[in-house]
Amino acid sequence: MLFIIRGVKLWGINSVTASIKRREFVWGEVNNLIDFDKLEASIKTVSLEDLIDIYPKMLKGETSGRYIVDLNK
Repeated sequence: MLFIIRGVKLWGINSVTASIKRREFVWGEVNNLIDFDKLEASIKTVSLEDLIDIYPKMLKGETSGRYIVDLNK
């Protein structure tokens, strides 16, 4: 429900019901379908302590992309 409320579109394939031939084709096309440089640029790795500053900005809608919290950082 959160995705619908936020206007996020989830795109994907149910690979369980797809034929092996179709799965092989799609996985073979991944490099052509996804811009991995853009994807990587939208992901930020932060420490748990960094969240003190980042989380309020998230709540205000001032951030974009995805954050990975590295507990070892």
